[in-house]
Amino acid sequence: MTVHPAENPPKSALFCPHCAHTAPIDGDWIVLERPGHDSYRCPDCDGTVTHRPRFDPRVG
Repeated sequence: MTVHPAENPPKSALFCPHCAHTAPIDGDWIVLERPGHDSYRCPDCDGTVTHRPRFDPRVG
């Protein structure tokens, strides 16, 4: 789903700063698992959207 940010996106939406692709956090983003975090990339332009920390439940 691609919508313009001025429209009503879902509350938990991510926006690609490169091409304005918008989708929910669990949408069509390409998620790459990296040590300690996940990297979210845009399915339209392959730009990096965000890095989200991944917590290991075994470490506490």
